[in-house]
Amino acid sequence: MKKENSVIKLIVLILSLLLVLLLILVLVCNLLKKDEKGQVGGLQGIGKGDQTQILEVDVTGTLGEIKDGLNINKGTIEGVSVIEYFDTTTGTEDKPVVILLHGLFGQKEMYEFMSTVLAQEGYLVITPDARLHGERKEETSMWISQIAIESSKDLDLVMDYYADLELADMDRVCMVGFSLGGLMTYQYLINGEYPVKAAVVAYSTPDWKNLEEESALYCTYNGEYVAPVYGEERAQLQEYVTDHSPYDEVVKLKDISLGLVNGGKD
Repeated sequence: MKKENSVIKLIVLILSLLLVLLLILVLVCNLLKKDEKGQVGGLQGIGKGDQTQILEVDVTGTLGEIKDGLNINKGTIEGVSVIEYFDTTTGTEDKPVVILLHGLFGQKEMYEFMSTVLAQEGYLVITPDARLHGERKEETSMWISQIAIESSKDLDLVMDYYADLELADMDRVCMVGFSLGGLMTYQYLINGEYPVKAAVVAYSTPDWKNLEEESALYCTYNGEYVAPVYGEERAQLQEYVTDHSPYDEVVKLKDISLGLVNGGKD
């Protein structure tokens, strides 16, 4: 019962922090609603994200360093750019792990506030960049569904690294995904190598097959612009999305504590 209460407490805390983040995002979107190509994020205007500007975070060291107090360490794990947060005042061993996954146009630095709060509550917080986001430039362009799937696979590389550290308790992992990060979360919960005890997903769905055709899932992204796919490539993309939809295996989520935030069309 004590473990169940701690999981519920964590999910409630994360949902509260997500609501704060969402309010900030709404304000930002209102400020950016009209760019030079129209509405940000809408297919009619072709969404645009600036991945040349990496947000500033008050980093205290590199991955693996442990200093007294709040640690904010930055580095790369097998090509995945990561920031980790933890506070030594709550211990230095077997910390429950929270992995925060950003949305489309996002980057790991966006979760600094939430990560700091969770670290001070005793968690080890890991914030990786998705492919073609933040500091990751392995490809020049990918379908957004591919970004979700390949970035989800990359999480196992990150997990492998932390599994070898006394700092992390890999038997207590919570994954949090917003939008694109939610697609990654569903993929990992079903196909990942490490067990996840709890997850919070905001504005995403495992049912890829029935998403409306104007969904960003049916678009390509080059690190700056989102654009719809047409013609023969569209047919290939449709087949890819159908083949990789997590919904057919959603029964695997039955033993995971889930917190969901969704809109009417998610």
